[in-house]
Order: sequence, then structure tokens, then C-alpha cells
Amino acid sequence: MVKVPLEQLVWIVIKLHEKYAKRGLGRTKLVKLLFFIDLEAMKRFSSKITGLTWFRWFYGPFNPEIYRILEELMSQGVIDIDVYVHDDLRTEFIYCTKKPMKVELSRDIKALVKEVVRKYAKKSLIEVLKDAYEKMGDRDLGEVII
Repeated sequence: MVKVPLEQLVWIVIKLHEKYAKRGLGRTKLVKLLFFIDLEAMKRFSSKITGLTWFRWFYGPFNPEIYRILEELMSQGVIDIDVYVHDDLRTEFIYCTKKPMKVELSRDIKALVKEVVRKYAKKSLIEVLKDAYEKMGDRDLGEVII
């Protein structure tokens, strides 16, 4: 299995999204990007790189470990969060990098991550979710995807 430290992967995905989209990265979209990265890694390397088991959840592929990683990165001071509560009481969590983090990824993995983030950076959450639902196939809530 080709596995990279999840903390580094999450940080670089947020950083690249800032670069390509010119804005922070919402939590739901972050989760889907990590899922897409694993799908692409399965094609290229026959192995996931996050080390996560992906489950079908309410908004598509999900693993709760990502929340712990985000909290850890915030406590280290390398990412920050903006929370927006909309008029309809929908809450949006937007992450951005706060300070540099040492990231050691192989050239192949870095290229894969850049490719996936660049592909989805300027897409709306609705477009990303549509793609995620198509890629995860017909799964029941809680069922393992990959």
C-alpha cells in the first residue's frame, strides 16, 4: 500500500485548492477531493494513499477520521477555519492554510494530488457531489465504497 501521512495530504490539498480556486476549501468538498485522490491512486498504483476506508454517507463518500485530522492541524496552527451560518441556517466550514507545513510526497503522488485538486478547484460543490455520487456507485448508507 502506498500511504502518505494524512495530515500532510490534507494540508497540501487545502493549499493547492487555495492556489487554483483563489479561496479556502469547504469541508465537504475536501472530503470528496480526498476520495477522488484515492480513486485515482487505485487506478495508478493499485492502492489508496490516504489509508482510509471510504463509506457511503449522507453527502457521498465519507470517513470521520478527516475531522480528527482537521482538528489536529488547527491545534498545530497550520490551518484555520471560517464558519459561515447562512440565512437558511446552513453552516459552512471553510479551511485555509495559516502557516507552512513540511510535506514530503513522492513526485508521482504530488502530481496525482495536483491533478485532482486542479480538476475540481473551480467546480461548485454541487458539481463535485454529482461526480462523487457517480463514482461511488449504488451503495447503501454506511456501506464500504473502497
